Amino acid sequence: MKISQFTSSLIEPLGGAEQYCLALARHQRRAGHDVTVVTGWADDSVVAALKADGIKVWVLPSARPYSPDRQGGSLGAKLRFHALELVDSVRHTRATLALEAGRFDVVHVHRFSGFGTAVLRVRGTRVVHTVHDFSLVDTSASLVRDGKLLQQPSRAQSVRSTLATRRLSPETTFIFPSARTRDRHSEWGFRTSRFDSRVIPHGWPFPDSGASAMRPTGGELNVLFLGKLAEHKGVPLLLDAWGAGIPGAVLRIAGDGPLAERVAANPAVEHLGWLDEARRAAELARADVLVFPSRWPENFPIVVAESVLAGVPVVTTTIASPPLVDDGESGLLTEAVPDALRGALVRLTSDRGLLSRLAAGAASRATQLDMAAHGEAIIDAYLGRANAREPVMDAT
Repeated sequence: MKISQFTSSLIEPLGGAEQYCLALARHQRRAGHDVTVVTGWADDSVVAALKADGIKVWVLPSARPYSPDRQGGSLGAKLRFHALELVDSVRHTRATLALEAGRFDVVHVHRFSGFGTAVLRVRGTRVVHTVHDFSLVDTSASLVRDGKLLQQPSRAQSVRSTLATRRLSPETTFIFPSARTRDRHSEWGFRTSRFDSRVIPHGWPFPDSGASAMRPTGGELNVLFLGKLAEHKGVPLLLDAWGAGIPGAVLRIAGDGPLAERVAANPAVEHLGWLDEARRAAELARADVLVFPSRWPENFPIVVAESVLAGVPVVTTTIASPPLVDDGESGLLTEAVPDALRGALVRLTSDRGLLSRLAAGAASRATQLDMAAHGEAIIDAYLGRANAREPVMDAT
């Protein structure tokens, strides 16, 4: 099968949607498919790694003043970005023409920001969109404003969503990583019933060796944060909860982003910077718990999948409530306030029996991430066949 995997940008540090896109591309290439990754912005190192794996890479030009994973400079640049986004959602663009010229059997879109929903309207091929966030119904993609979860869209958001999606073909397939994500889109006015809408939880490659087998026992509780150092990922919440430190515990924060300087300047934490795949695995191998204080309703965060595969339980928020984390079984859910988050971490420093039970529960969820089974479900979606893979039970 000739497959295009499309994502707006591939600039390091890669987000979860980009990591998943590349993992799926590599899995499909190993399965014998002809795979091309198409993007608008890419680091040379990412392109070189893909080509080394036998995957072709196209970098398509975009008229945007900046890439979608970077903050716009001036107000004028931001207004231009969003104006072009709307225009490119109602017209045929150079990007769609290029994808049509590629004569792919499938165009699988992950992130369309920076190109508009025009890339969901490629003619003469099957179009599949994995819905990693809420860009279809919310310009911020998170449903959160000032740290608070919105309950319904504004009139402006509803009009924008209607314009961006009304010309999409009913034959378009939408893959939602969780039932909650699908249902939230329906609540916000996206007509999931109009399309081939499927719930297919992400798969993720199993590590080469069992990281949990290398984990030291006893001593300080090793707490790890992996992710973008940004407000919506709960970094300020984590720093407030940690304060001057927790006796019997150490916090390591890995990642990059707009709050990197604030993290690096905090003497109570160890800032590891951005980590590549091997170093992430090494940090998970020595971690006792992953802290995931996200302040938006997460769809299927890859870092949680990596943690579960390593047998590391997750402390997260009730707002994020990611799949794979069941309160008291594979992790702990807390309110998104500093005292509650700190209380959960303090509890694990003194109750190692609970920590062991949560680690076993996390490891038991790993079977639901089998990449081979996931890859088959994705091919079924490409071919329009019934989805036989059972979705992961959503945490509530």
